[in-house]
Amino acid sequence: MEYSIAGILIIPLVLGLVEMAKRLGVRGEWSTVLAVLLGTLFGSLVYGVNEGLIPEQYVPYIQWGVFSLGFGLSIPGLHKIGKRFSLGDA
Repeated sequence: MEYSIAGILIIPLVLGLVEMAKRLGVRGEWSTVLAVLLGTLFGSLVYGVNEGLIPEQYVPYIQWGVFSLGFGLSIPGLHKIGKRFSLGDA
């Protein structure tokens, strides 16, 4: 089974969302709870999409949402890398 939606791997997506939540102040056991909930949610979506359990008319919207999350999470990392290697004040 492929663990991705719209080309976005779900496990790194969940890890990225939990890391973002930690940077916003989620600490300790709550980050674990968040990881379990997000893993369950996205795991269910992957299974539902791959097995045809989700009605076909909803799949493009799920793909759009997951792709947007994955893309959005990648931008801060790329920005940080760009600042590190820029010639200006970083």
